[in-house]
Amino acid sequence: MDNVEIIKNMPLDGGNLSLNFINTYKDRLVASPIDYLTGKEEWIAWLKKVGILENEITNFDDVDFNLKEVKKKREFLHRVFQGLAFHREIKEKDLKCFDSLLQKIRRATKIFVVDNIPQEYLEIDANDLNSYILKIGKAAHELLMSEKTDRIKECGNCGWLYYDSSKNKCRKWCNMDTCGNEVKARKYYESKKKLKDKIV
Repeated sequence: MDNVEIIKNMPLDGGNLSLNFINTYKDRLVASPIDYLTGKEEWIAWLKKVGILENEITNFDDVDFNLKEVKKKREFLHRVFQGLAFHREIKEKDLKCFDSLLQKIRRATKIFVVDNIPQEYLEIDANDLNSYILKIGKAAHELLMSEKTDRIKECGNCGWLYYDSSKNKCRKWCNMDTCGNEVKARKYYESKKKLKDKIV
């Protein structure tokens, strides 16, 4: 199965658009992690997966795209939110990257009025696939300023970051049905093996 198909079927366990973006790099805890974003087609598939790119748009031949920029944004966001998950101080260079992204978001934010109620929207350049990073950045900023950063955690099984929405903030895995069960099965196998070794 190629990366496009994997992306179409991958779970969105981050609980936030920006964390799901960070999680396009899987198994950061192992020697050979998996990067699902390897080109334009994979980026388009992911944008459609999370619902910020309309499925009706099919012709992307002439649109601008810079994979290096996408990955650069993903990695600095990972450093920021992983740092928060482990209560580490955010580095100055990452704060500057965040501030630069926020400035672009502010310039792209437009105000309009409906029934005398002010509203805003984020203007996206349809000819630049990288402009969708602004929506991800906005979600990241809202999470960062939500005063709930203590709910950001790293899955001890796969390394994905996730927002713990449980009542008591007691979730240990990004997904109990996948990583949680894998860890349980592994512990069960190890305990059975130790018991067998003792008998032998």
